[in-house]
Amino acid sequence: MGSVSSLSVRLARALFRAALVSMALFFVLQLLGSWAVDRYVRDTDYLDRCAASRLQSLRSYIDDHGVSSVDVAALRAWSQTQPLVLFELYRDGRLVFSSSNADKEELYDKEIEARPYDWFQYYVLEMEDGQAEALIVSDDAYQLRMNALIAEAVMCFVAFFTVFLMEVRRIERYIRLLSSEIQVMAGGVFERPVTIRGKDELGTLANNLESLRTSFAQQRAAEESARQANQLLVTSLSHDLRTPLTKLLLYTEIVRRGGCGDEGQLAVYLGRIDEVADQIKSLADSILRYSSASDDEGKVPCEEATLEEALVDGIGEMSDYCERQGLRVWSPPSVPGCTVMVFKPFVRRVFDNITSNLDRYADRSQPVLVECFESDGHAGITVTNVVAAEGDATESMGIGARNIAAMMEAMGGFSQSSCDGEAFETTLSFRKARGNDSHQLAPVGSCEVEGEILEHD
Repeated sequence: MGSVSSLSVRLARALFRAALVSMALFFVLQLLGSWAVDRYVRDTDYLDRCAASRLQSLRSYIDDHGVSSVDVAALRAWSQTQPLVLFELYRDGRLVFSSSNADKEELYDKEIEARPYDWFQYYVLEMEDGQAEALIVSDDAYQLRMNALIAEAVMCFVAFFTVFLMEVRRIERYIRLLSSEIQVMAGGVFERPVTIRGKDELGTLANNLESLRTSFAQQRAAEESARQANQLLVTSLSHDLRTPLTKLLLYTEIVRRGGCGDEGQLAVYLGRIDEVADQIKSLADSILRYSSASDDEGKVPCEEATLEEALVDGIGEMSDYCERQGLRVWSPPSVPGCTVMVFKPFVRRVFDNITSNLDRYADRSQPVLVECFESDGHAGITVTNVVAAEGDATESMGIGARNIAAMMEAMGGFSQSSCDGEAFETTLSFRKARGNDSHQLAPVGSCEVEGEILEHD
């Protein structure tokens, strides 16, 4: 039979409940039926009407067929049409016919006292051979009780199957519910949980379906998360290609037009072109790598460097590029001499994003202010610029700002951006190296460039 919670046990219990209900109903209906029949018989003239109807039937039969008191065959024929009736005929004080002895010989010659049942009523009949007395006894209430019993049995039978079919219907509805939920999963929707009821075979099936749904949902969520992470990373790397490409075009344009001045300056620009080309190649390799596998960019091999070493190249390239684009940058006269944890490729990409934002959104009539700061555990810079009237940083997609935040977080630091409608401020905070207690200031050369750190489209 299987487990105690199997469907067969469940159906057996339903049958048992249906039997109990029908038996209890039958007992109640029996009491009510007997009471109703007894009261009906007692309070109405039902028995008198039945007796009068039967007597009229007998008299009509005698008149129509000319029956005499000794015509046993005719009397037997009428008595057979009246079931549950005792019919006796007396003539001259003798019993001449009895329905209880209808198949025996005539009783005319037997000496049987007339009217042996004084408590019953006798009726006078006009027969072919004279008058005779008839005794007609019938339990007419019995027929009412039988009719009531049949009605009670039918109602109990209906109640039995109703109770049983209610349980079957519950099982059918649950099966249809599971079928509809399976159709939902077949359509690719795994957010709707499977309804689990009971611990029978259907409950076990529903539990397995729920496990399958959860597994598919988790797998789909993991795939979607990996796809979005991979897409975001590729988008970020592709976005970071824009500034190096712009720098490369600028430097090659300077060399092509002979704007280097002398051989030394030419060598400087050629070196920068090589560096930018290497940076572009590195980013392109990263795009190819991350397009086929979701690498975790949140883990990078950071190294210790002074804050000056971490910032000087980035500030210098940003100032040089912005100067050629008509921007001015006010660099800090000195930086704290503390040691921070950096990953140099990320630092370069951070400054490339800042440079790109300045080029696109900064007001060229106002300078860009770069300030250094140091606090417990962190040190870095703040870049502030005025937003150009034709540029609106809030309309961008924020790819550049997200890239800066992600790379600073990967190096153990953080970035913050804020805009009050006119000025845009970006803070780069690097994590200090352990055991770092230097608060000396290192001088930094200054130059003028105008710009703004804004989010990329």
